[in-house]
Amino acid sequence: MKNIKIIIAFTAMIFGFTNVQAQQRLLGGDISLLPSYEEQGTVYKDADGNEVKLLEYLKDEKWNAIRVRLFVEPEKAPGEHKGEGVCQDLEYVKKFGKRIKDSGYQFMLDFHYSDTWADPAKQTMPDRWKDTKREDLPDSLYEYTKYCLKVMIDAGATPDLIQVGNEITNGMLWPAAKVDPQGPENWDLLLKLLESGSKACREVCPNAKIIIHTEKAGEWDKTKAYYNNLRALDYDIIGLSYYPIWHKAVGVLAATIDSLAVDFPDKEVMVVEPAFY
Repeated sequence: MKNIKIIIAFTAMIFGFTNVQAQQRLLGGDISLLPSYEEQGTVYKDADGNEVKLLEYLKDEKWNAIRVRLFVEPEKAPGEHKGEGVCQDLEYVKKFGKRIKDSGYQFMLDFHYSDTWADPAKQTMPDRWKDTKREDLPDSLYEYTKYCLKVMIDAGATPDLIQVGNEITNGMLWPAAKVDPQGPENWDLLLKLLESGSKACREVCPNAKIIIHTEKAGEWDKTKAYYNNLRALDYDIIGLSYYPIWHKAVGVLAATIDSLAVDFPDKEVMVVEPAFY
């Protein structure tokens, strides 16, 4: 059995910044690979070398939220992506989600709507929808989202926060719903997809907060243009990524958050994915 000493220093933290006074601040991270590491016999230790149970340890460190990603059919992802950690299918996530809820955390479910990584450079259409007509994609996304959420609830893993897509500044389900945040093309379809995802969330998990997650925290013009397009969409939280190597100094992030609070006063703002290399 592997005995790997890992000093706890997670980089993908979740920090909640809210526009509504007295709302709870969330502190946590994305530890989607924890069950996989545990299966390999990984041992977690604190800075003093004491072995710890990770979920208990993180609670002691004041975490109160955990994010887990969900792929459509990760077994169809490219081999190199599987090696990077693409393995979270519905069965995996419902089991881990129950552990998270049973441990007293808020659970953030991150729909990637892809068989592999969904990010600014790639939003690959899931294999199951590659032959679906463009006009039928919103219904397909609605049914998939609704089904997954019902499975999660039945498993005792009801999410408290739901990302309808992951880093979708450039859209999702490429090429059909690929967009430029400041351009006109394909916004009709992207908005229908987001409406379908939001509708499924409201119907199945009415108490969950819906997050729309983008990654242009360092470019205010694009961020503002993007969320301006979503003025009529039903969602709760503007979710941002923040990587200093791409998104500029932390002061720029602060300015973006402040500007979002002014321009979108009815939305909460949360940094849902930062990392510092």
